[in-house]
Amino acid sequence: PALRDTALRRVQEFKTWFDSQGDFAFYASSLLFAYDTEKKDVCRMGLIDFANVEATKSKAEDLTGIATACETLVRVMASLKPFSPAAR
Repeated sequence: PALRDTALRRVQEFKTWFDSQGDFAFYASSLLFAYDTEKKDVCRMGLIDFANVEATKSKAEDLTGIATACETLVRVMASLKPFSPAAR
């Protein structure tokens, strides 16, 4: 649960940043999630694949759908139940 919680926090932080910026639209970009096997409760996340970035003058010009994708990802991650090996 701790790893999921930190991943969820990272997505929420990214969405907050994305919602506040209106300078760029990121088309066909990806979120990369990574964790360290030594620190299993810490998730790192970054935006990758900047091949199709466009400068925008306002948020209305951004037609990427990233905000909707982040909302969906937050909803799905929040609904995940903890893994239980006995439930196999």
